Amino acid sequence: MDTILQLDMVSLLEHAAYLSKELTKAELALRLNRSYEQDEALF
Repeated sequence: MDTILQLDMVSLLEHAAYLSKELTKAELALRLNRSYEQDEALF
């Protein structure tokens, strides 16, 4: 989230937090060799 804010990639803090959460979840899915779907739980 810090990088997204530092690069001024979003105008709303809520959007930065949402993107951070989804990107973290996507990274975890890759590491665990699981499928990723936006707004869906991994487990």
